[in-house]
Amino acid sequence: GLTLDRPYVCLYVRDGAYYASTSKDAYYGKWTDYRNANVQDFIPMCEALIDEGIQVVRMGSKVWEPIKYCHPSLVDYAVSGYRTEFMDLFLAANSYFGVSTDTGADEMQSVFRKEMVYVDYADIAWFHSNTHRSLTIFQHRYSMKEKRILTFKEIIARKLLRKDKEN
Repeated sequence: GLTLDRPYVCLYVRDGAYYASTSKDAYYGKWTDYRNANVQDFIPMCEALIDEGIQVVRMGSKVWEPIKYCHPSLVDYAVSGYRTEFMDLFLAANSYFGVSTDTGADEMQSVFRKEMVYVDYADIAWFHSNTHRSLTIFQHRYSMKEKRILTFKEIIARKLLRKDKEN
């Protein structure tokens, strides 16, 4: 359903299914669950891109569920049954840009010097940008004691750069 004469965006949403299918260590999977996201939360973004004439291709080799949004300009490639490693590379190489929750598979975008938008990025300490043309939106850190979202300076001062290390 993808039309190659129109721009498309590759969407990478980590949901834990890939890790669960490959890991022998169940504890480690639980230790990294905070990095997972719900693909359904990305439906408004998909709608906005489609309204601008940009197609969306949801990437992934293993995912928990299909995206619950049906539109001719959205291809849920991750559950299509047509996924191959070569096609993963082809799609990344020819995309307009990528949107990711930091999955690992999104590194294909950087290989082809494609712009990236990282959203809900959990580990500020592990932050990297593979291109000068990327944008990163970090997860918030909320203080239960102060009942507010912490500033970036406070996150650094309190050494809360890695979410798995929060107390």
